[in-house]
Amino acid sequence: MYDQAFIKQLKQSNISADGEKTKQRAKEYWKGASNADKDAMQELAGISRNSIYRVYETGNISVKVAVAFAQIRNVDPRYLTGEIDEPGECSDEVLRDFLMAHGYEKLLQTQPRPRRRRGKAAAAAEPESIDNGVGESDVPDELVVLAVEAAVPENSPNPMRQMSEDEMLLLMRSIMLRVKLNAPGAKERADRLIAALLS
Repeated sequence: MYDQAFIKQLKQSNISADGEKTKQRAKEYWKGASNADKDAMQELAGISRNSIYRVYETGNISVKVAVAFAQIRNVDPRYLTGEIDEPGECSDEVLRDFLMAHGYEKLLQTQPRPRRRRGKAAAAAEPESIDNGVGESDVPDELVVLAVEAAVPENSPNPMRQMSEDEMLLLMRSIMLRVKLNAPGAKERADRLIAALLS
């Protein structure tokens, strides 16, 4: 996924293929966003709320806004521009293809290629449809450490040194998934994770 520094370099000119679809879809995704997501979209795109309101009032959307919306709301940016009629999901590959189609080949060459997950077990273990709003590259190492420590039952040996980064991220995501599924003890572990992150 792309950070604020990268998105700042994207153009603000209109790329909507269908203004009416852009109006409707941008409004739907904006109105359906939490206040935290709205703030995150603004910050990521580096724009004011008025700029976002103009998107769904005029049907004009820039690459900059489309990429920020796509990442925070987990939607294919081409759905927002009216190029496709299924919302799909946001992924590194989708964003890269979108940016390539809009002439950002040179800028993309300055960015590292997204890491591929290794092994079918890791891919099967992680529920791809869960939108936690956090990409792998967005999770600071110290938060991963705290999450693992919070997730490990008390008086258990800490497996931290034996886990890969992918496994640690999977652990964090699995805890949140278990909370959604009301698994026994999941809420208590999630509470410990949150307390650790906030302390």
